[in-house]
Amino acid sequence: MSFDKDGFYYFWRNGTWFMRHCDRGPNPEDVVLLVEDPKNKVVCDALEKLQQGIPADSETTKHLMEGILKWIEENRGGVVDQKQEEIFVKYVLNHMRQRN
Repeated sequence: MSFDKDGFYYFWRNGTWFMRHCDRGPNPEDVVLLVEDPKNKVVCDALEKLQQGIPADSETTKHLMEGILKWIEENRGGVVDQKQEEIFVKYVLNHMRQRN
C-alpha cells in the first residue's frame, strides 16, 4: 500500500480505517502501514483489501489479514520506512505460517 493516485493514504485509529491526504501527516495515535516494496506484494494486497473492507478470497489472505490486525492490536506501531516494512512483513508472514 502506498499513496493512491490522488495522494491519500489509509491509517488505523480506534478500530477503524480512515483516509487522509498526504499533505497532512498522521496524528500520534494513528497507525500508518505503508508496504511499497514489490517483493512484498502478497502482504500489500491483503493490507489493501483489509483497508477497503474487501473480504478475503482465500484462507491465505484471511490469515495475512489476521496477522496485520494482530500487529495493530499489539501496538507495534506504524510502518513508514523500509526497515519497518521488512519487520512488519516478516511478522505477518510468520503469523500466516503458524495458522496454516
